[in-house]
Amino acid sequence: MAAENSEFLDGIRAMMKYGVTRSMAATTSPMLVETLIPIMASKTGIYMTIEATWQTGNSLLFSGNLSQMDLADIGFAGLFGKSGYVAMAMFEYTQEDGFTRLGNRKNAAQFGTDLLIGGYNRWHVDKMSAAGVEKSVVDFFNSFNGNLRNTVGTGIKEGIKDE
Repeated sequence: MAAENSEFLDGIRAMMKYGVTRSMAATTSPMLVETLIPIMASKTGIYMTIEATWQTGNSLLFSGNLSQMDLADIGFAGLFGKSGYVAMAMFEYTQEDGFTRLGNRKNAAQFGTDLLIGGYNRWHVDKMSAAGVEKSVVDFFNSFNGNLRNTVGTGIKEGIKDE
């Protein structure tokens, strides 16, 4: 598979050629950069951007600052896409609480809330698709609806925190 040429990749090549990156490690090899960056910039970047946007909004809504942004959820959204809700339900990493997981400062009610909301979002998308609804309509509807359910879930989890 040949990567398409772009100004972005030309810039990466130039930085490597002239030593701007200060490293010629395997992670910055031209072959790796040219094949992985376009792939990562597609769905991974989109999922992470959407999750980061909603994490920012929820944190501002419920705490007035960015201390409750769940960085683990943003990463899991990029790694697993729409199927990442199980990992998102189990682990959290926020500035306010640090790393938490089920059984370690994350109680069963919070885990259950996350799992139910993520599972419902996934089920809802699958059912709408199976019903023959046009994919663009499903995606448009769920870009709002799924995230609103997540916001409600964040509010519920705030109410059932172990203090």
